[in-house]
Amino acid sequence: MRRQVRVTPYPTEPTGWIIEQSSPEICMFSSDYPHLEGGRNPYGRFTRSTTQLDDRTLDHFFRANFEDLLGSVVFPTRTS
Repeated sequence: MRRQVRVTPYPTEPTGWIIEQSSPEICMFSSDYPHLEGGRNPYGRFTRSTTQLDDRTLDHFFRANFEDLLGSVVFPTRTS
């Protein structure tokens, strides 16, 4: 599941709880903008429903899981 499944909850769902019950690698941020079901402020709603999560888990939700889904061809590893 962690390797092959990604879930994009609606902003109205208890996203923090969903992540806690599953895994930080499964859920990822999404918006259905400009459609009504996406809401007026999906980022704000997700942020409010994930306040109990640590920074690493939030990074997975808002960024890293999407990059992992698309792979290294789209997001090549950066070297410093």
